[in-house]
Amino acid sequence: DVSLSNIKLLEKGVECKINELNFFEKSGFQLDGFSSNFRISPKGIVAKQLKIKTPYSNIDGNINFATQNYASLPNFIEEVKINSLFNPSQLDFRDICFFSPALNCFRKSLHFDGKIKGKINNLKGRELSILLDDGTLFKGNVDITGLPNPEEMFMYIKAKKLTTTKEKIEAFPLYPFVEETFITLPDNFKHLGNIEFKGNFTGFYHDFVVYGQLKTVLGNLTTDVSLKLNDDAPHYNGKIMMDNFDLVHLLEMKNDLGRISMNVDVDGEGFAKE
Repeated sequence: DVSLSNIKLLEKGVECKINELNFFEKSGFQLDGFSSNFRISPKGIVAKQLKIKTPYSNIDGNINFATQNYASLPNFIEEVKINSLFNPSQLDFRDICFFSPALNCFRKSLHFDGKIKGKINNLKGRELSILLDDGTLFKGNVDITGLPNPEEMFMYIKAKKLTTTKEKIEAFPLYPFVEETFITLPDNFKHLGNIEFKGNFTGFYHDFVVYGQLKTVLGNLTTDVSLKLNDDAPHYNGKIMMDNFDLVHLLEMKNDLGRISMNVDVDGEGFAKE
């Protein structure tokens, strides 16, 4: 079903108000509601005051897909520039999987707002706020190249604030999601409690560098560590600086050394405390 008003013909284009649009696609995708002040022309597609509703997602914002001409649209990934502003919205990846099979079996949803700009193969997110369904919170900026192929996806993530826990990290699936593989952390990492990180992630999803500061209930850490998520065991190399940190409690040791401050060079595999 579709309801349009304020239809205006442009040179090689059209402008209108989409009051209501809904449909059920044979693949299973269901659109319960779509409304926008809409314009399409050789210069691109503009959707202002955009509202999209599905059984799982609710999107609110303004999107501009800028093109050189209509011939750019079939080459959307390489040639179309995105300029978007999202108001507080909810996104469930069950909807995204219909358009990106590589994300199939990624069973997550999130609340978000912020700005997304650039081409699909070179995206920039600014002033982002993302709250996952498990309570993990991210605020900051993200640059991603290499989409839509996850194997080629290179990320530079500047986290102004990232809060999580051991349990939430372990519940986050690794690509390819159909294999349902997860990071396994040692049981004693639970003593860290709520973890708050401020800093940068740089690299691929399976090979990256973490540089920044972590605040935990046991004390503070500064990391400059390269982490490679191999099939057998994660490999890490770099430096960790401890500030008034209760290492004895973390390692569940019996001797009482109290909190310590020190710099440590790390190079190893796996996360077992042995």
